[in-house]
Amino acid sequence: MGSDQIQKILRAYRERSSDLAGDRSFKQILILKNHPGVFYLHPHSHLLAMPVIPRRIDEEVIRNLDHPKETLT
Repeated sequence: MGSDQIQKILRAYRERSSDLAGDRSFKQILILKNHPGVFYLHPHSHLLAMPVIPRRIDEEVIRNLDHPKETLT
């Protein structure tokens, strides 16, 4: 994939994410890239907007936010 095409894809992610972020019913937006495999023969991606933040992700974010405090003390 050329850099022009990658820029277009990233711009589309940014524009769509910004649009979805304006909807207060969504708490999390994820962009996933899948690689070719058994079910799909080509690489592709998904942009998911979810009304909840999964517990595992929420805990990881909190842990990462606390990390700098732990290393400074």
